[in-house]
Formats: sequence, C-alpha cells, structure tokens
Amino acid sequence: MDYSWQVLVTVFTLGGVGAVIRGAILGLMKLPALFWFPIGVLFVNVLASFLGAFISSMMLPEGLSIALVVGLVGGIGTLSAFCTDIFELWNMPVGRMKKIFFYVIFSTLLGLLSAQLGLSLGQYIHQQRLQEQEQMRQMLNISSGLQQSTLESEDWVHDHGASSEHLHQADTDTASPSTPPSDVPTQDSAAQDDATDAPVSSSAESSVESSAESSAASDAGSSNHENATEEKL
Repeated sequence: MDYSWQVLVTVFTLGGVGAVIRGAILGLMKLPALFWFPIGVLFVNVLASFLGAFISSMMLPEGLSIALVVGLVGGIGTLSAFCTDIFELWNMPVGRMKKIFFYVIFSTLLGLLSAQLGLSLGQYIHQQRLQEQEQMRQMLNISSGLQQSTLESEDWVHDHGASSEHLHQADTDTASPSTPPSDVPTQDSAAQDDATDAPVSSSAESSVESSAESSAASDAGSSNHENATEEKL
C-alpha cells in the first residue's frame, strides 16, 4: 500500500475534517434527549460504516482511497467513544444490562446494514461508470472505423476516376482516324461525285424522251395532213 508522505499528510488533514464533523454531530445529537442510550455515537458510527464501504467499492486510486477511508472516515467514526458509552451504561444503577444489549445490537446491526447499503451503491455507480467508458470506447472505435472506410472510399473513387479518364483518353485516340493524303480520293468524295453525276444523267434521259415524243407528234401530224389531202382529191 502507498503510504508516502503525501498520503500521510492527506490522511492527517482529512482526519481533522472528519473529527470536526463528528464533534458537530455529537453536539447536535445531545440537544434533544430522544433515547436513553447515546444516539450521537451510534449515528456517527453508522455513518462511518456507510462511507467506508461506499468509498472502498468505488475502486478509486490507492492513495486517494487510503486518504479518504483512513483519514475522513476514521475521523468520523469512533470506537473509543462506543466503548466509553458501554462502560457508562454499565455504571447505571437501573437496567444497565438491557441498555447495553440494545445499544450493542443496534450499533452492530445498523452498522452492517449501512455498510451493505454503501457497498451496493458504490458498486452500482462503479458499474455505471464502466459501462459509460465502454460505450465511449465503442463509439470511438465506430467513428474511427467510419473515418477509415471514408478515406478508403475516397481513395478508391479517386483512383477509379483517374483510370476512367485514362481509358476514355485511350478510346478517343483509338477512334480518331488519320488524315488521308490529299491526292487519294476518299469514299466521301466518290459518293459526292456519284450524287453529282446522277442528276446529270437523269436530265439527259428526260431530254431524249421529250425529243422522241415531239418527233412522234410531228410524224402523226404530217400523216394526218396527207390523208386529208387524198380525201379531197
């Protein structure tokens, strides 16, 4: 156990504080004479039992736990006053055995019950604190995992975008045709020439057909004229 000079000084200081608290409680408990046995010493011992069990179950650092239990709680509780009260009750002329019995029983039972209550309360608070720490640890782990996954996704998107740009550039370079030489006719120019020649040929054919029709019409007219002349004769 850690009994360094810092811990001893803290025990000395807190012991004085506990003694002051005990003196105040004993002074207040003597004002109203509620019971026939010393209730003030009973109360401070029960309070010390509760505080001692509560502080011990909190799992505090060793130096702080020693300072509080030995100093503060030791200053509040008093075994010497308890024994002195028993001898005072023994010296009473009437009913001393009954008074001593009830005083010892009440002090022991109430002290044990208060210690159990302080122990349960301290363990409950300690468990709640551990659960909160575990929840905080889990939240930190989850947040760190989310940050890691976000960074990995951002890196993947960046790499994927860069590779897509490279592939698109490569496809563009592959799809773009080379410029043909000026002296070699391309397919587009040949098609344009064919399209130009087609209307010319069609117009020539139409002119031939019109001339043939006009010649046929003139021959028919001349034949009709000859027939009419023969009839007159």
